[in-house]
Amino acid sequence: MPVKYIFCVSPGRAGSNYLSEVFKHFKNVQSEHEPHPIGNAYEMKQYLKGNKKPMEELSRRKAEKIKAITDSGKVYIESNHCFIKGFGWELPKHIPQEEIGVVIMTRDRQKVLNSHFRIGYTPLSKGGRNWMITPFVDKSLVPFPMSFPRLKFIFYTLVFGILWIMRRLKLLPLMDYWRPDFLKRYEWGLLNWYIEETYARGELYQKTFPNIKYYSTDVMDLNSTDRFLEMAKYFNQDLEPEDSFYDAVSVRKNTANQRIADRIKTGK
Repeated sequence: MPVKYIFCVSPGRAGSNYLSEVFKHFKNVQSEHEPHPIGNAYEMKQYLKGNKKPMEELSRRKAEKIKAITDSGKVYIESNHCFIKGFGWELPKHIPQEEIGVVIMTRDRQKVLNSHFRIGYTPLSKGGRNWMITPFVDKSLVPFPMSFPRLKFIFYTLVFGILWIMRRLKLLPLMDYWRPDFLKRYEWGLLNWYIEETYARGELYQKTFPNIKYYSTDVMDLNSTDRFLEMAKYFNQDLEPEDSFYDAVSVRKNTANQRIADRIKTGK
């Protein structure tokens, strides 16, 4: 059975936006990155804490919206990295597993860490907490790298917030994400845990939904047109590239560092 819906597992900063942008150059495809309802912020945080009702309602609405797209004859692709943190677990209640495909997106760990760290986009920042798993998750699959994880998370979040206020008051350069060494070490360890937790949830997802089709790839491998086409055909033999596809592959898509940094500065 051909796949009609393609999603991805990613910790962010691992090529998910690139995936979405290249798929826009296929015929009869609607490719999105983070369309509404997104499934982040309140619904995601409640789901990770064990309160599933808000996400169940959001997932129902999301399923209705995307089923209308596939009913029109298109393949629906969404590279939203909130998939594995919430709505992805609910969609099989509304869509047959056999019609779903999931790309497991990886990238060199150091590059993912550096990218998050460089722009100050971590579980400590207000923007990061709306998209990432934190120690307040109900059940973690990967052991926390520190004792008393929630108390320490609160403390370091307060420190991070004080630095943010100092930047707003121009006591520190607005775009300088300097941290004291003790905060830097904690933030680095927390990011490492978050990435491992994300992929651990991806592994559990594959065991929970064995009838879904999975394709694992490093984002660097998708700089090859042949590899990208191989992945597309694996999910759906009818996925056919447009002429513009060959110019879109290997072009850097996520140049949104400034946009994300602005989001962190304003706390939105």
